[in-house]
Amino acid sequence: MSVQNYCLTPPVWSNLDAATVQGNDPELDGATLVLIAQPFHDQLLVDHFQLELPDDARVQGIEVKLRRSSDFPASAADNGIRLSHAGQVGSVDRSAPEQWPAGDFQEQTYGGPTDLWGEQWTVAELNAEDFGVAISAKYTQSAGNARAYVDFISVKVYYNVDCVPTP
Repeated sequence: MSVQNYCLTPPVWSNLDAATVQGNDPELDGATLVLIAQPFHDQLLVDHFQLELPDDARVQGIEVKLRRSSDFPASAADNGIRLSHAGQVGSVDRSAPEQWPAGDFQEQTYGGPTDLWGEQWTVAELNAEDFGVAISAKYTQSAGNARAYVDFISVKVYYNVDCVPTP
C-alpha cells in the first residue's frame, strides 16, 4: 500500500502462455510486465525446453535467445538473465547493457558456444524439465511506468561427442 493510498498493478508477469509461441504484436503476443521504479523485480522463469542431448555429450556452451520489447523508448532493460535447474537460479548473470527496443520485438543473444554460465553442466541437468531461463526486467526511468514484453525464448546447447571408429 502506498503512502498516497492509490493502487498499482502488481509488478508480476502476466500473459505467460504468449512466451511459448513466436508472435509479432507485443501487447497480444508477449508475456507482459508492468514496470515501475521499485527494487522488486519479478522473474519470468521459462523451463520445459525438452532438450534431448545424447548421453555421451560433453557440454561446451549454452546460448539463449530472447525476443523482447517495451512500450516506450528507454524505459526497460535487463535486470537479470540467468539459467536455472533443480529449483535454483544460477548466480551468473548475462544481462546485456542495451535498453530494450520500443515497439517491435527484437532478438537478443546471451551466452554462446563456449559460455557455460559459470557451471559444469551434465546431460541430465540440461535434459531435465526444470532446466530453464530466469528473466527479470527493470524500469530505467524515475517516475511513471512502462511495459516490458517477452515473446519467445530459445536455448541452444553446444556439445561434442566422442567418435568411436568402426572396425
